[in-house]
Amino acid sequence: MKKSMTLMIGAVCMTGLLLAGCSSNATEEELRQLEELKAEVASMEKEVQSLESEKARLQTSIADKDAQLKKCEDDKKVVEQRLKGM
Repeated sequence: MKKSMTLMIGAVCMTGLLLAGCSSNATEEELRQLEELKAEVASMEKEVQSLESEKARLQTSIADKDAQLKKCEDDKKVVEQRLKGM
């Protein structure tokens, strides 16, 4: 994800350079477009951060479920061994 974010920021920078062109002054339209792109990048960065938090939460949940499953399997083995011993 960080690679795609780097590419996105690079694309924004390149777009800014293309918008500026060879002139020494940016027009109001170019400045507005640049601000919109900056806002879009900020929004995407927030979304990435949110998704990474959700991913971490889900990974923790999976680890908890795996631990519960292992405990159940261990309990099952113990019960089966006790039944065989009867």
